[in-house]
Amino acid sequence: MRNNFLLALENEPHDSTPVWYMRQAGRFLKEYRDLRKKVSMNQLCSDPALASRISYDAARILDVDAAIIFSDIVTPMENMGYAIAYEEGKGPVLSKVNDERSDHISKAALAIERYKKDHKDVPVIGFAGAPFTILTYVEENKTRDITQTRQNIYSGKKSSYEMIGRISSLIQEEVRLQIEAGADSIQIFDSWIGYMDPSYAEQIIKKYVSPIFKVIKKLGVHGIYFSTMTSGIPGILKESGADFLSLDWRANLSDFDQTEAGLQGNLDPYLLLYSPEDAIRRAIEIVHSMKSRSNYIFNLGHGILPETDVSQVLNLTKAVRSVKL
Repeated sequence: MRNNFLLALENEPHDSTPVWYMRQAGRFLKEYRDLRKKVSMNQLCSDPALASRISYDAARILDVDAAIIFSDIVTPMENMGYAIAYEEGKGPVLSKVNDERSDHISKAALAIERYKKDHKDVPVIGFAGAPFTILTYVEENKTRDITQTRQNIYSGKKSSYEMIGRISSLIQEEVRLQIEAGADSIQIFDSWIGYMDPSYAEQIIKKYVSPIFKVIKKLGVHGIYFSTMTSGIPGILKESGADFLSLDWRANLSDFDQTEAGLQGNLDPYLLLYSPEDAIRRAIEIVHSMKSRSNYIFNLGHGILPETDVSQVLNLTKAVRSVKL
């Protein structure tokens, strides 16, 4: 029997709405917490066997239709000479320490290659950060306030535009390696693009994001573009060329129903955490609103929150699959 996630990617009929979750291999899982007691984030991202194992374990435990390879949004920046440190409450912090590498090493691709050797029953999604979002990690450094990055882009700072162009090229190579390693799909994460003026967001998406999706499409897999705070710019998001648009909970998916791209999302992860019964009710509403689409995938509007109970996620998945298509 073919996998519902893969069928939805192809816009083909399937048995039930496919489900997977952003950050499904995360701190809410005991198995992940136990592993992190033994290894650091850097070690986990650098060990293909461990990254493959936790990716698959999460998909198996949650009984979802796809795994997403465990890695980090900024890991490819090591190829540009950046060291990555993980600070509690701040996430990854970048610092320039070396010259740019002459060859591109993709830790995610190595993990995907291992995953495909070990696991045949669950598709695996590769992922990378979008150029603007990665740029914020370079320019904001130890803060998550993107005021400096916005100032640099709005003022036309040459070095910022040069850097975002270099990051775009870097990510194009990153997704190529992940696809060649066996990724069944690629999701590009653009967590900060919604903070930009729409005209600038459009410029960035056209010039720096769409080339990434052209590479993905040329290599024969489907690309998913996840963004936040972008409910008001559906036309601009289409400029990415992504096969699927993944939206946060601030968006009403029906507002995007005229787009030819597939849709993914978009339950509020806080609703799942604080009101599981209402989360199920709302999820069923979302799935019903998308019943006319073969190219719809259920997900949250962002990652599973660390305090979420696994049983809440399992109940949600069961509820989504209960809706007859």
